[in-house]
Amino acid sequence: ISVMVVKRREQAKLSKIAPFIEDYAMINGQPTIYVCENFSCNQPTNDFQTAMDLLFKK
Repeated sequence: ISVMVVKRREQAKLSKIAPFIEDYAMINGQPTIYVCENFSCNQPTNDFQTAMDLLFKK
């Protein structure tokens, strides 16, 4: 399982070392959490509890 948090301010720096990050966008201008497993990501979310539920499969 991998978790990515996308923040526009840091995205440019990160995309230099991880170009795939350019395909991940923020939702509603807010830091956005992507929870991925086996090269497949769940729907991105801005909600911390939703991300935790995805991580722990509640």
